[in-house]
Amino acid sequence: IRARFNGNIGTTNCLERSKWYYGLDAQHGRDTDLVVVLLHEFAHGLGIIGGITINDPAGTPGPTDPLTGSFRSNKPFIYDLHALDNVTGLRMDQMSDAQRAAAVTADGKVVWDGDAVRPAAENLLLSVPRLTITAASGTSSFEVAQASFGAGVKASGVTAPIIVANDAVEPQSGSTAAGTTLDGCSSYSNAAAVAGNFAIVNEGRCTDVEKAKRAQEAGAIGLLIAAKTVTTNIYTPIGFEPSITIPVLGLFKNDGDAVRAAGTVTGSAFPDLTKLAGADTNGHVKLYVPVTAEPGSTYSHFDKTATPNLLMEPSINSDLTHSTDLTLSMLLDIGWGLVITPPAPVITGRRFLRR
Repeated sequence: IRARFNGNIGTTNCLERSKWYYGLDAQHGRDTDLVVVLLHEFAHGLGIIGGITINDPAGTPGPTDPLTGSFRSNKPFIYDLHALDNVTGLRMDQMSDAQRAAAVTADGKVVWDGDAVRPAAENLLLSVPRLTITAASGTSSFEVAQASFGAGVKASGVTAPIIVANDAVEPQSGSTAAGTTLDGCSSYSNAAAVAGNFAIVNEGRCTDVEKAKRAQEAGAIGLLIAAKTVTTNIYTPIGFEPSITIPVLGLFKNDGDAVRAAGTVTGSAFPDLTKLAGADTNGHVKLYVPVTAEPGSTYSHFDKTATPNLLMEPSINSDLTHSTDLTLSMLLDIGWGLVITPPAPVITGRRFLRR
């Protein structure tokens, strides 16, 4: 395995907010932990990579070649033998090129069906959180996504009114668009109403961490962030900030709109014990197959919806430690084994002793 790593990160025009952290104690904070990156890339080198040619049909960015679903070397990698398409019920090596092209842009429909990963996932992944709202019009329930920071939703759940947070309209600044009263990027004008309750804001304009800080400053017991566009993939708040102690949850745009339209609403967030975050209903961990192909990321990683974040997701998340989580199980699935060789005997006098 030959790998190159850019020593310039943290400098101008090169991930300026994050430099390399070279320590071995996983105390990297906002910096990029070199050990985690090494573990991720070495795992790819050891076989955690798909054999399907992933090109960007739009050609921006990346190759202009069409996404054909063909194998790079006209035959599957061993990784492809464990990638199951839940739409056709076939593994990648059993499908036609056209079927593979559809599968790798099916947004969460391809899963890893290896025998080692599934039981490991049951012991590692957290339950998918759900949000139930009660209003004059009745009761509704939505799936929500746990942020990579903040408190998790406890088994006992959290119940409180949901208040639409209002803040100032930030002016446009350079390439950053002007804000709205619903983006939660500045101090709330209705902080008193938000205190002790859930706040709901929209995605965009500032980071999810900044939104959470504003909500926590206002005294909210939880924050809901609704996607700004309609998509088939739930919005998952990302970031790293140990000082955030409230739950931060992402919603689909339509669900966020429904919460606001319901008027006076009480929300209850609780874990759905029947479903794991990042897995299908059979407990198979999802692979990353967004609707738009992403060369270098699509198909050769676990899905971003996994909670906690996994080493083999398409991006290195700040909350990762030096744990290999499901990676070793994945390597076992593709044929790597753990071989323990007993030590040679030690001769002492007339007796043979083993260390």
